[in-house]
Amino acid sequence: MQTNINITHIEVENFKNIRKGSMAFPNVEDPLAEKHKVLGLYGQNGSGKTAIVQAFKLLKCLITGKSMLQGTESLIFHDERAAMLKLSFSIVVDGLLVCTGFYQIVVEKEDTYLMKEIISYKLAKKYQRANVMRYEFDAGNAFLEDLGFSHSQGMPEEDRIELLVQRKRAKKEKNSFLFSPEFAEVLRRQNRRSELEILTLLKNKFHANVVIISSEEIGYIYSNLMLPVSVHLANKSKTSGVIGHFGIDISKRDAQDLDAPLQITQEEFHLTSKLFEQLNLILPALVPGLTMMLQDSGSQTLQDGSSGVRAEFLAKRGRKVMPLFYESDGVKKIISILSVLVALFNNKNMFVVIDELDAGIYEFLLGELIDVLNRYGKGQFLFTSHNLRLLEVLNRENLMFTTTNENNRFITFKGVKQSNNIRDLYLRAIQVGGQSEEVYAETDLFKIRRAFERAGRVELNHE
Repeated sequence: MQTNINITHIEVENFKNIRKGSMAFPNVEDPLAEKHKVLGLYGQNGSGKTAIVQAFKLLKCLITGKSMLQGTESLIFHDERAAMLKLSFSIVVDGLLVCTGFYQIVVEKEDTYLMKEIISYKLAKKYQRANVMRYEFDAGNAFLEDLGFSHSQGMPEEDRIELLVQRKRAKKEKNSFLFSPEFAEVLRRQNRRSELEILTLLKNKFHANVVIISSEEIGYIYSNLMLPVSVHLANKSKTSGVIGHFGIDISKRDAQDLDAPLQITQEEFHLTSKLFEQLNLILPALVPGLTMMLQDSGSQTLQDGSSGVRAEFLAKRGRKVMPLFYESDGVKKIISILSVLVALFNNKNMFVVIDELDAGIYEFLLGELIDVLNRYGKGQFLFTSHNLRLLEVLNRENLMFTTTNENNRFITFKGVKQSNNIRDLYLRAIQVGGQSEEVYAETDLFKIRRAFERAGRVELNHE
């Protein structure tokens, strides 16, 4: 039985610089569609693109049972008490739509905890009512009634106490109540199978098949500290999952010996060798002549006493071999995201988010890459970009644009004909408008020049 979960919508309120904004993914009206699941988000700096990436990052933390990231309170709109995120999904089994639903959270700013969580789902049958799991911390002990638990229904006292304890623990540890192992165990004991199955499907989806690559991770590449990689390899069922997410240390370990081998665990060595085997099947098609090598330079006892490997990470072009450290940032960026894109291409269940996809990648190659993923890829792909080349590759339904209206941050373009060049339409919308919202906060050449002149006259005065 093949089960696929598709993300259909995301709604955001009071999150970073977004008071209100919603995005619908391609083919949302046809969850059985096989193609056109790529969505590109465009807009000027500071208009909400990275905010969406961070929203998905927060949702993944909660759904997979992790605590909210440190600094989450700073993501809530500056003059608001709380932020709301709502993620809608559909579940397809063996090609048939069986369920639609959403997961909604409200994050309180001052103490940074989940004030509210809601999971609602509805089976794809006529006259079927939605099933709702609603958790509100401020409801006190009444939250058990909201979740459908009560003494009158024969709920054991030990289960009631366990949920009361978990309620306090979830606030303290800043994680999800609904996706906690304790809540899942109570559902199992209460024989609430459908609710447990929905929670399990979502948790497995986000753990194994949702990858979010933020600009912070790519920053490690540009600072020559680490090469973050997500390894996705086919298993016996021919599907892919996260086999590993780790960083290859490419930093200057020793000023006297920049090419010294790195000390890694046996598991990391095996994982990296499989990664390079995979990359070498596709990397030469993107960067002609380039392949990766992993060289075993002997065993090494690691600091924890375990047996490790002295490994060299190498890039090979023809007969020339050099340490990966010396490769260009663009090549290292491609290596970092390539295994994820391979999984995206082959696996319907993959959902990948990449911030600033275009950074460091040649625009013609980027266009070809996106064209292939949009035409033939099986998974869902959300990316942000500033490179306008992709507007000539993707269709209207594959693009959304940020606006200057904080109460309506994201729009699709209206009035786009088959013969229209969306790049030209976007530039026209920037210059003269014509869409439902303004897409660019106007800048002025003269004001920019004068600002540079004034900045250059600032002097350092010593008292």
